[in-house]
Amino acid sequence: MNKEFAYKTIKPILIFIILFSVGFVFQIISCLRLFYGQRSLIYLILSLFVMMVLSKGNIKMYGFKKAKIKIYIISILITFIYVFICSIVQFRLLQVCRSNSMDTDTPIFLLLFTSIIIAPVAEEFMTRGYLQTSLAHLNNKGIRLFKVYINLPVIISALLFGLAHLGNLASDSNFLFVFYIIIYSFLLGIISGYFKEKSGSIYPSCAIHSFANFLSPVFISMFIHFF
Repeated sequence: MNKEFAYKTIKPILIFIILFSVGFVFQIISCLRLFYGQRSLIYLILSLFVMMVLSKGNIKMYGFKKAKIKIYIISILITFIYVFICSIVQFRLLQVCRSNSMDTDTPIFLLLFTSIIIAPVAEEFMTRGYLQTSLAHLNNKGIRLFKVYINLPVIISALLFGLAHLGNLASDSNFLFVFYIIIYSFLLGIISGYFKEKSGSIYPSCAIHSFANFLSPVFISMFIHFF
């Protein structure tokens, strides 16, 4: 591995870590919680800024273009099945861990707006938009699962996306539950990243993430009601 190749690989990963750290530190040291999801808004603004600067205004190179309807339909169906299965696991974990992952102090409108729109878009811009695209020189490396090729940029961005949820430990969440969230987020990142690569667009990834964040509490609420 030559120096230029290593630089092209390490640079976007370090920038991603810095972007994540800035938002996380800001939330920790902030004396005033001005609004719910302020960290997500910081991610969104910083990600757009970094992409605009590095692309010299040509932000389309990060996947800001249309995708075929077929991609949305297939990705949404796969997301539905994945989240349904994971919600069964999460429901059992919530019973075992006695963990309450819901924010009861935040108005429901802000909670839904942030978890379904702001957070998914911000996180997808940062991971699948910036990071995954910046690692495109690794596209020829990857693994094949059931005839589906998943390249290294998809895996790396999904892994870092999953590990970013270690921050949930700071909110006194149960370690087993946080471990589940990391695995869940990693696999969701694989799905999002795969369809970003397949379509060349960041928009299906945002749709997948938003739909998953919408479905998960719906399924959990159904399980609590019926079981």
